[in-house]
Amino acid sequence: MARVFYGVWNGVVHNNRDITPIDIPISSELRDIDTFNEGNPIRAFFGDKGFPVFDPEVNLLDALWRHMAKAAQES
Repeated sequence: MARVFYGVWNGVVHNNRDITPIDIPISSELRDIDTFNEGNPIRAFFGDKGFPVFDPEVNLLDALWRHMAKAAQES
């Protein structure tokens, strides 16, 4: 059950920063990617279609830095 706090996915901009987390609508397109495995929620995700942020406490620059460091390590 994915509630996108903010981000862009598949050309659609999501900006729910002024809404309380419980009132954020569930994204049907992203409903299956907010949990990596049981008990390990995904706080932000970067992919070829964009970047949804699920947790308002995520530092986007830090998340992007970690993503790029991991991509550099694996390439």
